[in-house]
Amino acid sequence: MVSVGTFTCPRLRGEVDPERSEGAGEGLGD
Repeated sequence: MVSVGTFTCPRLRGEVDPERSEGAGEGLGD
């Protein structure tokens, strides 16, 4: 369930995996 949310909402990725948020956050900006 969480894996789907991370792919749909990269923003949540930061809360679930701050390490991956760096890559996703940079691409989206904010």
